[in-house]
Amino acid sequence: MYDAFNVSLALDKVPYKIESIFAHGTSTGALYVYEVKEPFGDEGLKVDLKETFKNFSKKPIEQLDIIKELDILISLSDGYINIYDLNTFELKRQLSNIRGANIFAISHVETSEDESSNGIPITRLAVGVKKKLFVFTWRDTEFTDTKEHSIHDRIKTMVWVSDDKVCLGLTNEYNLINVDSGEKTEIITSSSAPGATSFSYMGMSIGSKVNKPLLTRLPNNEILLVKDNESIIVGLDGKPTRKAEIDWSGTPEEIGYSHPYLIAILPKNVEVRNIVTQTLVQTDELPQARLINQGKYLYVASHGNAWRFIPLSFERQIDQLVEQNEFEEALSLTRQTLIDDKDAKLREILGLRAHYLFRQNEFDRAITIFQDLNADPAEVVALYPPSISGALHKPIQRPKIIKSSDEIKLNDSEQGPF
Repeated sequence: MYDAFNVSLALDKVPYKIESIFAHGTSTGALYVYEVKEPFGDEGLKVDLKETFKNFSKKPIEQLDIIKELDILISLSDGYINIYDLNTFELKRQLSNIRGANIFAISHVETSEDESSNGIPITRLAVGVKKKLFVFTWRDTEFTDTKEHSIHDRIKTMVWVSDDKVCLGLTNEYNLINVDSGEKTEIITSSSAPGATSFSYMGMSIGSKVNKPLLTRLPNNEILLVKDNESIIVGLDGKPTRKAEIDWSGTPEEIGYSHPYLIAILPKNVEVRNIVTQTLVQTDELPQARLINQGKYLYVASHGNAWRFIPLSFERQIDQLVEQNEFEEALSLTRQTLIDDKDAKLREILGLRAHYLFRQNEFDRAITIFQDLNADPAEVVALYPPSISGALHKPIQRPKIIKSSDEIKLNDSEQGPF
Protein backbone atom coordinates (compact mmCIF):
# COMPACT_ATOMS: atom_id res chain seq x y z
CA MET A 1 0.00 0.00 0.00
CA TYR A 2 0.96 3.64 -0.32
CA ASP A 3 -0.37 7.06 0.68
CA ALA A 4 -2.81 8.60 -1.78
CA PHE A 5 -4.24 11.02 0.81
CA ASN A 6 -3.13 12.75 3.95
CA VAL A 7 -6.02 12.54 6.38
CA SER A 8 -6.37 15.71 8.44
CA LEU A 9 -8.83 16.29 11.28
CA ALA A 10 -10.98 19.24 10.22
CA LEU A 11 -13.57 19.27 13.04
CA ASP A 12 -12.92 17.76 16.45
CA LYS A 13 -15.65 16.69 18.86
CA VAL A 14 -18.19 19.31 17.88
CA PRO A 15 -21.09 19.59 20.39
CA TYR A 16 -23.76 18.58 17.89
CA LYS A 17 -24.52 15.63 15.66
CA ILE A 18 -23.43 16.03 12.04
CA GLU A 19 -26.15 14.80 9.68
CA SER A 20 -24.95 16.10 6.31
CA ILE A 21 -21.74 17.49 4.87
CA PHE A 22 -21.57 20.72 2.96
CA ALA A 23 -21.74 23.69 5.22
CA HIS A 24 -22.68 21.42 7.41
CA GLY A 25 -26.10 20.46 8.69
CA THR A 26 -26.82 18.97 12.10
CA SER A 27 -29.41 16.89 13.92
CA THR A 28 -30.65 19.99 15.77
CA GLY A 29 -31.45 21.79 12.51
CA ALA A 30 -28.62 24.29 12.94
CA LEU A 31 -26.36 25.18 10.02
CA TYR A 32 -22.65 25.80 10.54
CA VAL A 33 -20.64 27.47 7.78
CA TYR A 34 -16.87 27.05 7.74
CA GLU A 35 -14.04 28.64 5.80
CA VAL A 36 -11.43 26.10 4.77
CA LYS A 37 -7.91 27.21 3.93
CA GLU A 38 -6.06 24.62 1.91
CA PRO A 39 -2.65 23.39 3.11
CA PHE A 40 0.23 25.44 1.70
CA GLY A 41 3.92 24.77 2.26
CA ASP A 42 4.48 23.79 5.88
CA GLU A 43 1.06 25.05 6.91
CA GLY A 44 -1.61 22.48 7.60
CA LEU A 45 -5.32 22.51 6.89
CA LYS A 46 -7.06 25.43 8.61
CA VAL A 47 -10.80 25.42 9.28
CA ASP A 48 -12.57 28.43 10.79
CA LEU A 49 -16.22 28.71 11.80
CA LYS A 50 -17.58 31.74 9.92
CA GLU A 51 -21.33 31.70 10.50
CA THR A 52 -23.86 29.84 12.62
CA PHE A 53 -27.58 29.65 11.89
CA LYS A 54 -29.10 27.95 14.92
CA ASN A 55 -32.68 28.36 13.66
CA PHE A 56 -31.95 27.31 10.10
CA SER A 57 -34.41 24.41 10.42
CA LYS A 58 -36.77 23.18 13.12
CA LYS A 59 -35.92 19.56 12.29
CA PRO A 60 -32.66 17.70 11.54
CA ILE A 61 -31.03 18.62 8.23
CA GLU A 62 -30.94 15.36 6.31
CA GLN A 63 -29.27 16.50 3.09
CA LEU A 64 -27.56 19.59 1.69
CA ASP A 65 -26.27 20.56 -1.74
CA ILE A 66 -25.53 23.71 -3.69
CA ILE A 67 -25.99 24.95 -7.21
CA LYS A 68 -23.11 27.37 -7.47
CA GLU A 69 -24.17 28.84 -10.81
CA LEU A 70 -27.54 29.82 -9.35
CA ASP A 71 -26.23 30.90 -5.94
CA ILE A 72 -28.66 28.64 -4.11
CA LEU A 73 -28.44 26.08 -1.33
CA ILE A 74 -30.91 23.20 -1.27
CA SER A 75 -31.83 21.50 1.98
CA LEU A 76 -33.95 18.47 2.86
CA SER A 77 -35.52 18.62 6.30
CA ASP A 78 -38.70 17.16 7.75
CA GLY A 79 -39.74 15.83 4.34
CA TYR A 80 -39.58 19.25 2.65
CA ILE A 81 -37.24 20.65 0.00
CA ASN A 82 -36.15 24.18 0.90
CA ILE A 83 -34.23 26.59 -1.33
CA TYR A 84 -31.95 29.21 0.25
CA ASP A 85 -29.86 32.10 -0.98
CA LEU A 86 -26.27 30.83 -0.94
CA ASN A 87 -24.86 34.18 0.22
CA THR A 88 -27.35 35.16 2.93
CA PHE A 89 -28.78 31.69 3.71
CA GLU A 90 -32.25 33.20 3.73
CA LEU A 91 -35.14 30.96 2.71
CA LYS A 92 -36.25 31.82 -0.82
CA ARG A 93 -38.82 29.13 -1.42
CA GLN A 94 -40.15 25.80 -0.26
CA LEU A 95 -41.37 23.23 -2.75
CA SER A 96 -44.74 23.11 -1.02
CA ASN A 97 -46.22 20.65 -3.48
CA ILE A 98 -43.71 18.05 -2.29
CA ARG A 99 -44.19 16.54 1.15
CA GLY A 100 -42.60 13.43 2.58
CA ALA A 101 -39.39 13.69 0.54
CA ASN A 102 -36.57 11.44 1.68
CA ILE A 103 -33.85 12.21 -0.88
CA PHE A 104 -32.97 14.58 -3.71
CA ALA A 105 -30.35 14.82 -6.44
CA ILE A 106 -29.20 17.73 -8.60
CA SER A 107 -28.12 17.50 -12.23
CA HIS A 108 -25.12 19.64 -12.99
CA VAL A 109 -25.48 19.86 -16.77
CA GLU A 110 -22.79 22.06 -18.30
CA THR A 111 -24.27 22.21 -21.80
CA SER A 112 -27.65 21.60 -23.33
CA GLU A 113 -28.93 20.93 -26.82
CA ASP A 114 -32.39 22.11 -25.83
CA GLU A 115 -33.22 24.98 -28.20
CA SER A 116 -35.45 26.59 -25.60
CA SER A 117 -32.48 27.02 -23.28
CA ASN A 118 -30.70 29.40 -25.68
CA GLY A 119 -27.43 27.71 -24.84
CA ILE A 120 -27.86 28.25 -21.10
CA PRO A 121 -27.16 25.12 -19.01
CA ILE A 122 -30.31 23.48 -17.66
CA THR A 123 -30.41 22.49 -13.99
CA ARG A 124 -32.75 19.75 -12.83
CA LEU A 125 -33.78 18.58 -9.41
CA ALA A 126 -34.98 15.02 -8.77
CA VAL A 127 -36.85 14.32 -5.54
CA GLY A 128 -37.73 10.91 -4.15
CA VAL A 129 -41.00 10.64 -2.22
CA LYS A 130 -41.62 7.03 -1.20
CA LYS A 131 -42.52 5.28 -4.49
CA LYS A 132 -42.60 8.41 -6.64
CA LEU A 133 -39.94 10.41 -8.44
CA PHE A 134 -40.55 14.11 -9.05
CA VAL A 135 -38.37 16.05 -11.48
CA PHE A 136 -38.15 19.85 -11.55
CA THR A 137 -36.42 22.11 -14.07
CA TRP A 138 -35.00 25.52 -13.16
CA ARG A 139 -36.55 28.29 -15.24
CA ASP A 140 -35.66 31.93 -14.66
CA THR A 141 -35.77 32.13 -10.85
CA GLU A 142 -37.48 28.94 -9.71
CA PHE A 143 -37.97 25.22 -10.20
CA THR A 144 -40.95 24.53 -12.47
CA ASP A 145 -42.13 22.01 -15.08
CA THR A 146 -42.77 19.23 -12.59
CA LYS A 147 -42.76 15.68 -13.90
CA GLU A 148 -43.96 12.75 -11.84
CA HIS A 149 -42.97 9.10 -12.27
CA SER A 150 -44.33 6.12 -10.36
CA ILE A 151 -41.70 3.67 -9.12
CA HIS A 152 -42.58 0.12 -8.06
CA ASP A 153 -40.52 0.34 -4.86
CA ARG A 154 -39.35 2.92 -2.35
CA ILE A 155 -36.45 5.09 -3.52
CA LYS A 156 -33.56 4.75 -1.06
CA THR A 157 -30.84 6.55 -3.00
CA MET A 158 -30.32 8.07 -6.43
CA VAL A 159 -27.89 9.98 -8.62
CA TRP A 160 -28.07 11.76 -11.97
CA VAL A 161 -25.94 9.88 -14.48
CA SER A 162 -26.69 11.97 -17.59
CA ASP A 163 -28.79 14.99 -18.50
CA ASP A 164 -31.93 12.83 -18.77
CA LYS A 165 -31.21 9.69 -16.72
CA VAL A 166 -31.30 8.98 -13.01
CA CYS A 167 -30.04 5.79 -11.39
CA LEU A 168 -32.29 4.68 -8.52
CA GLY A 169 -31.34 2.50 -5.60
CA LEU A 170 -34.48 0.71 -4.41
CA THR A 171 -35.04 -1.73 -1.57
CA ASN A 172 -34.04 -4.81 -3.56
CA GLU A 173 -32.60 -3.57 -6.85
CA TYR A 174 -31.23 -0.76 -8.97
CA ASN A 175 -33.00 0.86 -11.92
CA LEU A 176 -32.20 3.47 -14.55
CA ILE A 177 -35.01 5.82 -15.54
CA ASN A 178 -35.22 8.33 -18.37
CA VAL A 179 -36.92 11.27 -16.69
CA ASP A 180 -38.25 12.65 -19.97
CA SER A 181 -39.86 9.51 -21.35
CA GLY A 182 -40.31 7.53 -18.14
CA GLU A 183 -38.58 4.53 -19.74
CA LYS A 184 -36.92 2.25 -17.19
CA THR A 185 -33.82 0.14 -17.83
CA GLU A 186 -33.01 -3.00 -15.90
CA ILE A 187 -29.53 -3.19 -14.42
CA ILE A 188 -27.77 -6.20 -15.95
CA THR A 189 -25.50 -7.95 -13.47
CA SER A 190 -22.01 -9.12 -14.26
CA SER A 191 -23.12 -12.77 -14.25
CA SER A 192 -24.56 -12.00 -17.67
CA ALA A 193 -21.33 -10.49 -18.93
CA PRO A 194 -18.25 -12.22 -20.38
CA GLY A 195 -15.73 -13.07 -17.69
CA ALA A 196 -18.25 -12.52 -14.91
CA THR A 197 -18.02 -14.22 -11.57
CA SER A 198 -20.26 -14.31 -8.53
CA PHE A 199 -22.26 -11.07 -8.64
CA SER A 200 -25.36 -12.97 -9.67
CA TYR A 201 -28.23 -10.75 -8.51
CA MET A 202 -28.26 -7.04 -8.04
CA GLY A 203 -30.96 -7.21 -5.38
CA MET A 204 -30.57 -8.54 -1.85
CA SER A 205 -31.61 -12.13 -1.24
CA ILE A 206 -34.70 -12.85 0.84
CA GLY A 207 -33.90 -13.66 4.46
CA SER A 208 -30.48 -11.99 4.39
CA LYS A 209 -29.50 -8.81 6.17
CA VAL A 210 -30.54 -5.98 3.85
CA ASN A 211 -27.96 -3.23 3.46
CA LYS A 212 -29.01 0.08 1.98
CA PRO A 213 -28.24 0.42 -1.72
CA LEU A 214 -25.17 2.49 -2.54
CA LEU A 215 -24.26 4.01 -5.87
CA THR A 216 -22.11 6.80 -7.21
CA ARG A 217 -21.54 8.37 -10.59
CA LEU A 218 -18.14 7.89 -12.22
CA PRO A 219 -16.48 9.59 -15.19
CA ASN A 220 -17.07 8.35 -18.73
CA ASN A 221 -20.80 7.68 -18.20
CA GLU A 222 -20.27 4.89 -15.68
CA ILE A 223 -22.03 4.09 -12.40
CA LEU A 224 -20.70 2.17 -9.40
CA LEU A 225 -23.24 -0.07 -7.63
CA VAL A 226 -22.73 -1.87 -4.33
CA LYS A 227 -24.15 -5.16 -3.08
CA ASP A 228 -22.86 -6.64 0.17
CA ASN A 229 -19.04 -6.48 -0.04
CA GLU A 230 -18.90 -6.32 -3.84
CA SER A 231 -19.31 -3.58 -6.43
CA ILE A 232 -19.89 -3.57 -10.15
CA ILE A 233 -19.53 -0.75 -12.65
CA VAL A 234 -22.19 -0.35 -15.33
CA GLY A 235 -22.83 2.00 -18.23
CA LEU A 236 -25.90 4.04 -19.13
CA ASP A 237 -27.38 0.94 -20.78
CA GLY A 238 -27.34 -0.87 -17.43
CA LYS A 239 -24.73 -3.38 -18.56
CA PRO A 240 -21.37 -4.01 -16.86
CA THR A 241 -18.41 -2.20 -18.38
CA ARG A 242 -15.65 -4.05 -16.51
CA LYS A 243 -14.61 -7.69 -16.48
CA ALA A 244 -14.46 -8.11 -12.72
CA GLU A 245 -16.19 -6.96 -9.57
CA ILE A 246 -14.53 -4.91 -6.85
CA ASP A 247 -14.20 -6.92 -3.64
CA TRP A 248 -14.14 -4.84 -0.47
CA SER A 249 -12.80 -6.23 2.80
CA GLY A 250 -16.17 -5.51 4.41
CA THR A 251 -19.63 -4.27 3.50
CA PRO A 252 -19.50 -0.58 2.51
CA GLU A 253 -21.77 1.68 4.54
CA GLU A 254 -21.07 4.75 2.37
CA ILE A 255 -19.01 5.21 -0.77
CA GLY A 256 -17.42 8.12 -2.60
CA TYR A 257 -15.18 8.86 -5.56
CA SER A 258 -12.22 11.21 -5.89
CA HIS A 259 -10.28 10.67 -9.11
CA PRO A 260 -8.92 8.07 -9.55
CA TYR A 261 -9.92 6.45 -6.26
CA LEU A 262 -12.97 4.85 -4.73
CA ILE A 263 -13.32 5.51 -1.01
CA ALA A 264 -15.59 3.29 1.08
CA ILE A 265 -16.60 3.59 4.72
CA LEU A 266 -16.49 0.04 6.10
CA PRO A 267 -17.47 -1.14 9.60
CA LYS A 268 -13.85 -1.10 10.85
CA ASN A 269 -12.08 1.46 8.67
CA VAL A 270 -12.11 3.60 5.55
CA GLU A 271 -10.72 1.87 2.48
CA VAL A 272 -9.22 3.50 -0.64
CA ARG A 273 -8.90 1.55 -3.93
CA ASN A 274 -7.64 2.34 -7.41
CA ILE A 275 -10.73 2.26 -9.64
CA VAL A 276 -8.88 0.60 -12.54
CA THR A 277 -6.70 -2.02 -10.85
CA GLN A 278 -8.95 -2.47 -7.77
CA THR A 279 -5.78 -2.48 -5.66
CA LEU A 280 -6.14 -1.61 -1.98
CA VAL A 281 -4.20 1.63 -1.73
CA GLN A 282 -4.79 2.94 1.77
CA THR A 283 -6.77 2.22 4.94
CA ASP A 284 -7.56 4.65 7.75
CA GLU A 285 -9.24 4.00 11.07
CA LEU A 286 -11.70 6.83 11.59
CA PRO A 287 -13.92 6.05 14.59
CA GLN A 288 -17.64 5.85 13.77
CA ALA A 289 -17.22 7.36 10.30
CA ARG A 290 -20.65 7.49 8.63
CA LEU A 291 -20.81 10.27 6.01
CA ILE A 292 -18.78 10.99 2.89
CA ASN A 293 -19.01 13.44 0.00
CA GLN A 294 -17.68 13.29 -3.55
CA GLY A 295 -14.99 14.95 -5.61
CA LYS A 296 -11.67 16.70 -5.15
CA TYR A 297 -12.49 18.19 -1.75
CA LEU A 298 -13.29 14.97 0.05
CA TYR A 299 -14.57 14.83 3.61
CA VAL A 300 -15.54 11.96 5.89
CA ALA A 301 -17.56 12.65 9.03
CA SER A 302 -18.72 10.86 12.16
CA HIS A 303 -21.35 12.21 14.55
CA GLY A 304 -18.91 14.74 16.00
CA ASN A 305 -15.76 14.75 13.87
CA ALA A 306 -14.90 15.51 10.26
CA TRP A 307 -11.74 14.56 8.39
CA ARG A 308 -10.41 16.03 5.18
CA PHE A 309 -8.75 13.66 2.70
CA ILE A 310 -6.01 15.79 1.15
CA PRO A 311 -4.60 14.19 -2.00
CA LEU A 312 -0.85 13.88 -2.36
CA SER A 313 0.59 14.96 -5.69
CA PHE A 314 0.35 12.22 -8.30
CA GLU A 315 4.09 12.52 -8.90
CA ARG A 316 4.73 11.70 -5.25
CA GLN A 317 2.29 8.79 -5.31
CA ILE A 318 3.93 7.37 -8.43
CA ASP A 319 7.38 7.67 -6.86
CA GLN A 320 6.15 5.77 -3.79
CA LEU A 321 4.98 2.93 -6.00
CA VAL A 322 8.21 2.79 -7.97
CA GLU A 323 10.23 2.67 -4.74
CA GLN A 324 8.12 -0.32 -3.68
CA ASN A 325 8.66 -2.00 -7.08
CA GLU A 326 4.90 -1.75 -7.70
CA PHE A 327 5.40 -0.98 -11.36
CA GLU A 328 2.00 -2.18 -12.62
CA GLU A 329 0.27 0.13 -10.17
CA ALA A 330 2.62 3.00 -11.02
CA LEU A 331 1.89 2.57 -14.73
CA SER A 332 -1.87 2.48 -14.11
CA LEU A 333 -1.79 5.63 -11.99
CA THR A 334 0.39 7.46 -14.51
CA ARG A 335 -1.99 6.64 -17.36
CA GLN A 336 -5.02 7.85 -15.37
CA THR A 337 -3.60 11.20 -14.30
CA LEU A 338 -2.41 14.46 -15.80
CA ILE A 339 1.27 14.95 -15.03
CA ASP A 340 4.07 16.76 -16.80
CA ASP A 341 5.99 14.71 -19.39
CA LYS A 342 3.65 11.75 -19.03
CA ASP A 343 5.17 9.83 -21.95
CA ALA A 344 8.66 10.24 -20.52
CA LYS A 345 7.43 9.10 -17.10
CA LEU A 346 5.80 6.01 -18.58
CA ARG A 347 9.03 5.14 -20.37
CA GLU A 348 11.02 5.62 -17.19
CA ILE A 349 8.72 3.32 -15.20
CA LEU A 350 8.76 0.71 -17.96
CA GLY A 351 12.54 0.85 -18.03
CA LEU A 352 12.70 0.39 -14.27
CA ARG A 353 10.27 -2.50 -14.53
CA ALA A 354 12.39 -4.17 -17.18
CA HIS A 355 15.49 -3.84 -14.99
CA TYR A 356 13.58 -5.25 -12.03
CA LEU A 357 12.31 -8.23 -14.03
CA PHE A 358 15.83 -8.86 -15.28
CA ARG A 359 17.12 -8.99 -11.70
CA GLN A 360 14.32 -11.47 -10.91
CA ASN A 361 15.58 -13.69 -13.75
CA GLU A 362 12.43 -13.05 -15.80
CA PHE A 363 14.53 -12.42 -18.86
CA ASP A 364 11.91 -12.94 -21.56
CA ARG A 365 9.50 -10.40 -20.07
CA ALA A 366 12.31 -7.93 -19.46
CA ILE A 367 13.65 -8.23 -23.01
CA THR A 368 10.14 -7.72 -24.44
CA ILE A 369 9.83 -4.41 -22.59
CA PHE A 370 13.31 -3.33 -23.67
CA GLN A 371 12.33 -4.05 -27.27
CA ASP A 372 9.12 -2.05 -26.93
CA LEU A 373 11.18 0.85 -25.60
CA ASN A 374 13.70 0.57 -28.44
CA ALA A 375 16.42 0.46 -25.80
CA ASP A 376 20.06 0.48 -26.89
CA PRO A 377 21.04 -3.22 -27.33
CA ALA A 378 24.42 -2.48 -25.78
CA GLU A 379 22.72 -1.28 -22.58
CA VAL A 380 20.67 -4.47 -22.42
CA VAL A 381 23.68 -6.72 -23.04
CA ALA A 382 25.52 -4.84 -20.28
CA LEU A 383 23.03 -6.24 -17.76
CA TYR A 384 24.26 -9.80 -18.29
CA PRO A 385 27.17 -11.28 -16.29
CA PRO A 386 30.71 -10.41 -17.46
CA SER A 387 31.05 -13.87 -18.97
CA ILE A 388 28.38 -12.88 -21.51
CA SER A 389 28.57 -9.09 -21.69
CA GLY A 390 32.35 -8.84 -21.56
CA ALA A 391 33.62 -5.27 -21.65
CA LEU A 392 30.06 -3.94 -21.86
CA HIS A 393 29.22 -5.19 -18.35
CA LYS A 394 28.29 -2.65 -15.71
CA PRO A 395 26.40 -2.90 -12.41
CA ILE A 396 22.63 -2.57 -12.69
CA GLN A 397 21.64 0.98 -11.79
CA ARG A 398 18.48 3.01 -11.95
CA PRO A 399 18.18 3.76 -15.69
CA LYS A 400 17.79 7.24 -17.10
CA ILE A 401 14.56 8.26 -18.77
CA ILE A 402 14.60 6.84 -22.29
CA LYS A 403 13.38 9.65 -24.52
CA SER A 404 11.74 8.60 -27.75
CA SER A 405 8.84 9.73 -29.88
CA ASP A 406 7.94 6.10 -30.54
CA GLU A 407 4.58 4.96 -29.17
CA ILE A 408 4.90 2.90 -26.01
CA LYS A 409 3.62 -0.61 -26.61
CA LEU A 410 2.53 -3.17 -24.05
CA ASN A 411 1.70 -6.81 -24.46
CA ASP A 412 -1.62 -8.05 -23.13
CA SER A 413 0.33 -9.55 -20.24
CA GLU A 414 1.38 -6.05 -19.18
CA GLN A 415 -2.17 -4.69 -19.01
CA GLY A 416 -4.33 -4.33 -15.90
CA PRO A 417 -7.36 -6.54 -15.14
CA PHE A 418 -9.75 -4.39 -17.22
